[in-house]
Order: sequence, then structure tokens, then C-alpha cells
Amino acid sequence: DQFYFEVYGAPEQITFGDKPFYLNTSGGSGNGPITFAVTSGDAVSISGNTVTINKAGNATITATKKEEGGYKAATATMDIVVNKVEVKIETLPTVENMVQFGASLSTAELIGGKASVPGKFVWVNPELIMRKAGEYEVIFIPTDADNYMSVTTYQGESAKVKIEVAKQPKTLTFKTSSITIALDQTY
Repeated sequence: DQFYFEVYGAPEQITFGDKPFYLNTSGGSGNGPITFAVTSGDAVSISGNTVTINKAGNATITATKKEEGGYKAATATMDIVVNKVEVKIETLPTVENMVQFGASLSTAELIGGKASVPGKFVWVNPELIMRKAGEYEVIFIPTDADNYMSVTTYQGESAKVKIEVAKQPKTLTFKTSSITIALDQTY
């Protein structure tokens, strides 16, 4: 049998977009050649002992030391987690037009705004019925949501956009009874 065999070398934190890294092994008995393979997941690929990050997600890499000199083959595995990239909001969007009293927040069109990657801003609570002016939360959703995180903070605080709401229309109700109006007109 083989002496204890292990694989090591992955960084503690791995994020989509990081540079390739190299794996190594230690232990085992004999001089059998060592091969590496991704045995589950597709977040990384491996060539020789070089690991390339493909996307955020999970993968398992198996290192195999071949049978040699009377020693059986040995395997060791390493689980890899590739994290999504944190996104930063650079400028918040705005709302140009006043929102009607009683309309849903979704009627307020977000204009502009910028983040560190392409994507779009949307309201956190689009179904909210507008009754007063104020600041309302937005979320930035990256176009590549598989590899980049959505974000709801701006400069360390909740990302909020100011909205003006049109005043509630006043309704006047008249009750009438028979009224005679006389007009004095001169031609």
C-alpha cells in the first residue's frame, strides 16, 4: 500500500478572474507518475498541474499516483470553490420624472448609474405603492450574474434613489338640488 498521499497548492480564496495556480502532491510511496484530473464540476480545468479558473462554482480535482514498484495506486482529492467577483456601484441611477401618487414603484424609470461591470439597476421592491417622496432601494444586477455578484450597497450604505411623488389629487364632491340661476344679459 501507498504511504499517506495528499494534494495541495490551491489558494485559500479563489475568485473568478484570478490567475491560474499550480497544484503539488506529497507523500505516497514509490516513484509512480502523478496525474491530475477534474473529476466533478466545471469551475476549473487542469493541464498538467496548472489549474485554470473557468467560472464561479465548484469542482473536485483528483491527483493519482500510479502503481509502481509493488505499491498500489493512490489518489487524493481537493475540492475547489470559485467565488463570484464583488461588484462596486460607482454612481447611482436617477429618476427624472415625478411618480404619480398611488402608482407602483416599478413605474419610476431608473436612468443612468454605473457599476464596475455591465448590468442594470432595478428596484428592490417594485410592487411598492407610492404615497410619499423619499429614497427607495435599488439593486445592481450584473449582465454576467453567473460570475459577478449583485450588489445593494453604495459607499457602505444601502443603495437608494430619491423619488418625488405627485401630490394626491383632491376630489371635490358636490350634491345638488334644484337650483335656478338667473342671468341678466344685455345684447
